[in-house]
Amino acid sequence: MEKLQKGMRVRFTSHSLHNEDLRYYPPVGTVGETVFPWMEENRWFVQWPAGVTMGDGLWSAPIDALEVVSNG
Repeated sequence: MEKLQKGMRVRFTSHSLHNEDLRYYPPVGTVGETVFPWMEENRWFVQWPAGVTMGDGLWSAPIDALEVVSNG
């Protein structure tokens, strides 16, 4: 995977994480925008579209569950 940067559009790809917790992980195929890296090197906060996750839709996800769609 290419190195993530702020403003990249990414697609969520993990069925297992979505099934584990629908509140934080959107349905597979959902596209969001990277906002900032989490303290752990292997996670990024992603802004998901309204209504696909709990709250305001800003949640961290492991980078191996993200696929770059475009560089913003």
